[in-house]
Amino acid sequence: MTSTSSETINGREWEMGTYQRGLADNCFEEGQYDAAIAILEQLRSSTYKPSIPHIRQLLFIALHPSCGPSEDTKSKSNLESPSKLSKQRPFSSIPSMTVVASRRLLMSFITTNTPEALGRALPHYQDHIGSKPIADDESTDSIIAKQAMCIKEAKNCWNILEEGFTLRTKQNISSPNAKGKKRRDIIAGGDLMNEDRFTGDHTVVGDDAWPILDWIITLFECDERLAQEQGSSKQSRLLLQQMPPSRNGGPRWETSAPLDVIFHCLQQSNLRRYRMGSRLLTLLINLSSTLSLDPHMFIASLYRRLSASGFDGFALLMSSLPDTLNMHKFKITLCQKIISDAMTNDPPMTMNPRPKPQARAQPRAVRVPRDSQQIQHEEPNLNRPPDTIPLENKYPLPSSSDIIRLLGARMPSSSSPATRLILLRAKFELIFSYAFMQAQANRSGEVNSEWNRSRSNGSLRKLLEDTFGNIDEDSSTYHEVLLQSIF
Repeated sequence: MTSTSSETINGREWEMGTYQRGLADNCFEEGQYDAAIAILEQLRSSTYKPSIPHIRQLLFIALHPSCGPSEDTKSKSNLESPSKLSKQRPFSSIPSMTVVASRRLLMSFITTNTPEALGRALPHYQDHIGSKPIADDESTDSIIAKQAMCIKEAKNCWNILEEGFTLRTKQNISSPNAKGKKRRDIIAGGDLMNEDRFTGDHTVVGDDAWPILDWIITLFECDERLAQEQGSSKQSRLLLQQMPPSRNGGPRWETSAPLDVIFHCLQQSNLRRYRMGSRLLTLLINLSSTLSLDPHMFIASLYRRLSASGFDGFALLMSSLPDTLNMHKFKITLCQKIISDAMTNDPPMTMNPRPKPQARAQPRAVRVPRDSQQIQHEEPNLNRPPDTIPLENKYPLPSSSDIIRLLGARMPSSSSPATRLILLRAKFELIFSYAFMQAQANRSGEVNSEWNRSRSNGSLRKLLEDTFGNIDEDSSTYHEVLLQSIF
């Protein structure tokens, strides 16, 4: 994984000069994309930001299929002038080497420039309702610059990843019948942004968009890491901008679009693509530990997705998350809900058919979830001076008695074998993460006498034996791991 250089972080980035931009613009206008990419590579520097239009044009090229030009186009390239050829050549004939070069250059920019300098080229929501978008110097002299405007018009970065995004743009952007709002919707891919998004009637990440998804996630990871190094909370502001702001000015809460991408990644057999899903989920979990994203709504949305999928791949997902405090807090909260709901539902954890999309009411300023005892966070005091507002939500750990009660809860007799496996894994993740958090608390001098007493008097050891001991191979493995980590 690449990381932003210290020179970029500590120095100042200036806008690239008109002359330097013009060198690349001339090549783009003539259809000389390889030359334009080579010039941008030579101009790449931690001192100067790449222009927004250039990043968008690189993204537009990178989203194309990696297939070479036709034989007719190759033969014409020796006879026609570059300007005439660029007007005749279809975008579907962009050579694979050009597509790969644009993807490589985008990744290279992450090593020299700040996430903010690159992320401003992505479509995003404004910081609050009613705010005006930031104007940028958009060049429309070349065909590809006009085509790349579709990225600017998209609602968010997730839309540009959809199957056929660039193809829809090329087919419809020049249509004389598409005017006004209808034209803008076509440019933004609006024809596939309604009910299809939730029902899965289209691919949320096209076959040729995976490298760009990797680039976007890497950009968010660098942004998160830079924020942490600068003493801020562990969150990516660029990722936050990919979720619409709440009308009341409170934490953002709408995470359906990134969750669509995450669960599509988790369905992939390709390990690299699967890993993108867990990386993006990690970023969202870190964001939900701050005041910027409502943790109640995030947990509820994630739980609904897991339930709708029958918790397929739940164990693999839990094991793919990094070993950090935020991840263990998240696991405790999620597994509490899984176990509690399974014990109260009859039959438990039934896989319901996917509901039809509905208009959802926005949460009120103060929203108390049904499981309010499981998820708590401190509401911001708007009268408090800005420098005293906490950067992170408070996730108080549940009491040891609550954890022991859930661990010892008997599974309903109507539970299927698959449900039992899921609940067994949820109990393992719950107690393992809780033990990890208690170990961290002991090191910092915050002793939990109730937890330590259950460890020393043998009651916890016996409970682990009753829950995991000698049931099957998986449970025996859980039992051994827990004994080694707790005692």
